[in-house]
Amino acid sequence: MTDIPRRRRKLAAILMADVVGFSKMMERDEEGTTSRILEFHDRVKGEVERHGGRVVGTAGDSVFGDFDSIVDALDCATEIQQALHAENVGRLPEERIDARIGLHLGDVIVEDYNIFGDGVNIAARLEQMADPGGILMSEAVYQQVKGHLDFPVEELGTRNLKNIDQPIRVYRIGPDTFGGVSAGDAPSPPGRQSEPGQDLRDAIKSHVRNEIETEMEAAREKLRPSGAVVESDSASSGKGVWAIFEPGTLAITAIGVFGVLARTTGWSDNDWYPFLGVFFLGIAGGRLLGGLTGRSGMNLLLQAIGLGIGAAFFDKAALRAVLWVAAAAMLGAAIQGLRKKPKGTGEPHGP
Repeated sequence: MTDIPRRRRKLAAILMADVVGFSKMMERDEEGTTSRILEFHDRVKGEVERHGGRVVGTAGDSVFGDFDSIVDALDCATEIQQALHAENVGRLPEERIDARIGLHLGDVIVEDYNIFGDGVNIAARLEQMADPGGILMSEAVYQQVKGHLDFPVEELGTRNLKNIDQPIRVYRIGPDTFGGVSAGDAPSPPGRQSEPGQDLRDAIKSHVRNEIETEMEAAREKLRPSGAVVESDSASSGKGVWAIFEPGTLAITAIGVFGVLARTTGWSDNDWYPFLGVFFLGIAGGRLLGGLTGRSGMNLLLQAIGLGIGAAFFDKAALRAVLWVAAAAMLGAAIQGLRKKPKGTGEPHGP
């Protein structure tokens, strides 16, 4: 008789850690990066176990740890970052291992050796938002550990996390807390200087990655299981030309203009600038036309065009291909949206 897996709930302290820039490191030095990632896994696993936790799993560059005590989880996270910072001193940028760590305390479902639930998802989202070399924790964690902190913690306010219903108040422990070198302080290789605006470019890259993920998620949600299009509830829908004056749209437009001008004025020859510029202008234009026409598909159409055109600025064929596939997926959703009559036509939306 087959044993039925035991399923139970518990309050767990979840630690999520991953390596910043893993894909680029693998592209540049596959063998060396593989060795460094395996060393990273071993280090994190050793620290997790030493602090009374267990490693639930590893995937690529990430490690997922489970603790009974959130204080132990925080101690583990800080010692991981301190050790990595110490090792990074004197290393060239391409040899450095910078980790992001997210911490959350929440209710989870345990089945055999696996853990599921919103508590896990929240920790994963916090890890993605953390600074390279830093730690990001939820308010549930902070309230339990604030009496045990020997270093500064910065409150960042509430954040909306992808696929999480309620906003989460988050707290940051910056990379400088742990000493050593932070992501922007490592020495440049001989004969090569850091390009101006590197911090800004990295921040914009992170933003556009989140923007692409959000828009692709929205595109998928516009389709019913049967393939029929549901009506968009976009914030810009029905606002007409005033959609362009929304704070979020104005910020996206400004970033787009900056990205285009950075290349055309010769300030930087980095391919990311024109890509981000064209893509963000596509988002802004899509919001405007979506508001004017009342068609959600018009919004996605401009975004798909911006993504496709922006991808052409990259020299690497593999990266262009990935972005063009994403643009094609958005284009398909846009066409479905354009087939739907705009609001106010009086036509029924279903049987």
